[in-house]
Amino acid sequence: MHQSLLSSLVVASLATLSAPVSAQNLVTLDVAAMGFAEGVGMSPVYPAAGVLLNGYPQMPPLPPVAAFAGAATLDGTNGITWYTDGMVLAAVPHNAYAPPVPPPPPFPVPPALGIGPITGMALDPIGGLLWLTDGAALAAIAPVPPGPVVVPPFALPIPVIAPPVTGLEWDAITGTMWACDIAGNVYNFVPGPLGPVVAGPIPPPVPMPPPVAGITIDKTGAGLVYITSGGAIQEIGTGTMFPSFAGMAGGLTFHPAPNPIPVAPCACPSYPIGQTLLGPNSTGNPAFGVDIVGLPAVNPVIVAIDFAFNPLFPMINTSGCALGVTLGSPTLIAALTFSNAAGVATFPISLVGIPPGLPLYLQYGSFCPADAFGWTLSPLYQVIVSAP
Repeated sequence: MHQSLLSSLVVASLATLSAPVSAQNLVTLDVAAMGFAEGVGMSPVYPAAGVLLNGYPQMPPLPPVAAFAGAATLDGTNGITWYTDGMVLAAVPHNAYAPPVPPPPPFPVPPALGIGPITGMALDPIGGLLWLTDGAALAAIAPVPPGPVVVPPFALPIPVIAPPVTGLEWDAITGTMWACDIAGNVYNFVPGPLGPVVAGPIPPPVPMPPPVAGITIDKTGAGLVYITSGGAIQEIGTGTMFPSFAGMAGGLTFHPAPNPIPVAPCACPSYPIGQTLLGPNSTGNPAFGVDIVGLPAVNPVIVAIDFAFNPLFPMINTSGCALGVTLGSPTLIAALTFSNAAGVATFPISLVGIPPGLPLYLQYGSFCPADAFGWTLSPLYQVIVSAP
């Protein structure tokens, strides 16, 4: 029933959507802290970006083995984060949810590949390709130990102004690769010995101190391209700068996950309500959703879903969060569910067949005895369906 409701909303709204909506999260490989710092990208509810959401460690920690070495990429189908010190490839689950399969153990960059240390990596999860570069050549392996070579190395088919290339990102919507060099010049090309080059070199509007260590794109199809250097991120179309919350960036990648507004859970004083994710909000995910946790058992929960948010965010009760959807909206739907014996309320939404760029706004309401009106609202969740 949930999917049929969502499908009817999609049909009703596609005629009103003129362009994809930007959103979702940027994950920076922090080589100083041996972990990952996650913040919001530019979006309708966070136009300036630069809000810290999350952090999680490398497991195992891999300090870079050489200058410019190191990279990260995230599997948009399951949230597993890949990273490298230049010589060893490792993967760690995102701490927001448990992946459907465990990540593979660390393994060395295949000697048969003949390139290294690795300075950039990009995962094509649908094609089953982990693209790797040492700054001059590009190759692809299968993302499983021992890393069977799928595409042998070839020279990067781009006119690199400031070598080496220090970052890669795969664009599943266009079937192209994005890259950046040490000075932040950006390139877009079809991965192959002859390219072709689609765009670039594109210099950053605001020069960043070298080394620029990574690149990613907004995979909702919004056309935003980000690079990182030191502790900062820049969107190269506008020159907008904001913090990455990393001590020293070693790579940058994109995480298709909801943006909560506000970031902190809005607790009911009666019990500690929180939220967890079922998985990434990428197209094709059959069981995306946001769990509400910390409720009493068999507690009724109302979920509201719409394609637009209420920019006024009125506070309509005495606890919890402000209202982020518009009551009376013609595309607003609401459904009733109940928490289970463990106090978890789940409302899964299938994103199979839902195109990238579609905005969804979710908010939950539940009983709260300590509130004067007897109920409370969760944060609003901005969910922009993404390519994996």
